[in-house]
Amino acid sequence: MVTYRRTLPSLTLACGLAFAVFLPVSAAHAAAGVAGDSDFLGSAQSLAVLGGLAVSNTGPSVITGDVGLSPGLAAAVTGFPPGLVNGTIYTPPAAQAVNGQSDASNAYDALEALGGTAIPNELGGLEYGPGVYHGAPAANTLQLTGTVVLNGGPDDVFVFQSSSTLITSSNSVVALVGGARACNVFWQVGSSATLGTSSLFAGTLIARTSVSATTDATVGSGTAEGARLLALDGSVTLDSNVIRTPSTCATATGGLTPGAAGTPISGPTMTTVSDAAAISFAAAAAARAANTPVVVAAGPSLAETGLDVRRPAAVAVLGVLVGVILVTGSARRRIGLASR
Repeated sequence: MVTYRRTLPSLTLACGLAFAVFLPVSAAHAAAGVAGDSDFLGSAQSLAVLGGLAVSNTGPSVITGDVGLSPGLAAAVTGFPPGLVNGTIYTPPAAQAVNGQSDASNAYDALEALGGTAIPNELGGLEYGPGVYHGAPAANTLQLTGTVVLNGGPDDVFVFQSSSTLITSSNSVVALVGGARACNVFWQVGSSATLGTSSLFAGTLIARTSVSATTDATVGSGTAEGARLLALDGSVTLDSNVIRTPSTCATATGGLTPGAAGTPISGPTMTTVSDAAAISFAAAAAARAANTPVVVAAGPSLAETGLDVRRPAAVAVLGVLVGVILVTGSARRRIGLASR
């Protein structure tokens, strides 16, 4: 019986410690590389939407790509259905969520550190070549009314920086011409971004706080477009949107130096981009109309949801505490017997 008393506490303590050791832990990730590199976004590459605290949706949104949330838990992802995700929803402790958030933050820091050309706060009506740009004065807010054209080759990079906000108006368009690709377009926003009703957006948007895509905003629908909406600290709010991640680019070769000042969009170019935008809007409307909501699993397995991880953690802690109590009590009893 004495052997049993000594063995049980020790076994309980050992089991509790072992259970705690094997709880999921995310590996540390290195800093981001260079914007335009194929691995620049790391684990965030597959994410069409990423939130910090929450991802919420209203209406028949269609997302082609993965959805991630970290450090928020699974219960903070709402609105799917009626929203449709052609991918996977990842929440902590899934590595894709945790590491995706870390890698997106590293990419944000890398973009913010780039020096750029000061441009007017209003992007509309202008055409820009490859390069890095920030809203003047002092990299303040950027806004888009109408159409902005990004003209460059398939290996050219475009970076737009705002220390405050990015706001696109209703029916605004981000158009790519000359072979420019959405995978090489980046928007670094110091606080929050809002995409206007029935607007067309392209590129990877990383906002420090939050992203809101208002009703029918299309985020990467046509053959040349693609986009990601990534919020580091706050929430992503969707409303009947169509979002598609950009295809992966090979390592880019140009565009990481300050760009040239924008020039007015020519008449022929405007006609071309207007026709292309009409096709994208029509494709987005068809995607929403065809949306048949389905339930998407909150992570690759039930064991990797944020709600489930608290249970094994609690059991581990409880096992350790019980083991400590039993070991302490057993030791005291042995001391008492020895003193007699």
